[in-house]
Amino acid sequence: MKFFNVVLIVDDDDISQFLLQSKLERHSFARKYHTFGSAKEALQFFEDHKDKPDELPDLVFLDINMPEMDSWEFLEKYETIISSLSKEGRICILTSSVFERDVKRAKSNPLIDEYLVKPVKDATLHELVERYSA
Repeated sequence: MKFFNVVLIVDDDDISQFLLQSKLERHSFARKYHTFGSAKEALQFFEDHKDKPDELPDLVFLDINMPEMDSWEFLEKYETIISSLSKEGRICILTSSVFERDVKRAKSNPLIDEYLVKPVKDATLHELVERYSA
C-alpha cells in the first residue's frame, strides 16, 4: 500500500484541520501529520527541518485565505528557501474558494501541484497517493 511519510496541513480553521487530518488518518494516508494554524508557523517548520529530509513533508495541504499571511505570501517566501531544503514536497491548495481568479493564479504557479476544493473527497485522496507517493 502506498502512502506518504509526512504531511503538513496549513489552515487557520481548527475544525478544517481536524476534519482533514481525521479523514487522512482513516485512510492511512501518511505516517506523520503536522498541523499549523498559520503560514508563518509552517515556514518556521521548514526552516527548522531543512536539513532533515525524513522530517520534511512529502505533501502540504495549504489553505488560501489565512490572516497575517495568505497562501500566496507563503509561496513567495517558500520559493526563497526551497533551494536550502534537503527535500522538496508537493503543494496542494485546499480551499473553499471557487473563484476563477484563485484557480487561474494557482494553475500558473509552478510550486502548486493541485487545486482542491474543501471538503476533499476520498477518491481525490486516493488519486494523490497514486500520483505522488513513493
